Amino acid sequence: CIYMISTSALEWATLTYEDCVTPLMFLKDITTVSEMTFTYNGKTTTFGMTHNPEEEDNEKNMTVTMDGKPVVTDHFRSFYQVLMGIERGGAAPTGPSGKADIAFTYNDIGTDDVVTIELFKHSASIYIGRFDGGDIFKVRASEIDYLIRQYQNLLDGKEVLLG
Repeated sequence: CIYMISTSALEWATLTYEDCVTPLMFLKDITTVSEMTFTYNGKTTTFGMTHNPEEEDNEKNMTVTMDGKPVVTDHFRSFYQVLMGIERGGAAPTGPSGKADIAFTYNDIGTDDVVTIELFKHSASIYIGRFDGGDIFKVRASEIDYLIRQYQNLLDGKEVLLG
């Protein structure tokens, strides 16, 4: 038997990569993360998070350390929001090569699972992102440049601005 089916009945057959993934680079609930590292310019910074869900005050329901020293929780939350707001720009033009310019990892509470995301500068306007699971995508360099500026603000103890 041969059947004729309208293409409107088979919308899934024309899906693209961009149709199937979230536009955000990654979306991770901060209350499930116990540790995050951020590597830039060869220096790795480790952020430790202790969650106190019974506390209602944002400064008390999560405490954050940066390389073992306390950091202003609201500044870290803003940095995390900047990180979460980075959007994928679609499929990467090529695979990444060389050493990553930026890398970050996060660990979930109560597990040994570590997720790694690396970013490689491809051109003045594009970074290539790679998840440790192999997913490769492009990211606008302007978003990464903004992330780096806010990371520096966090390191310097300054307010982190949301873009």
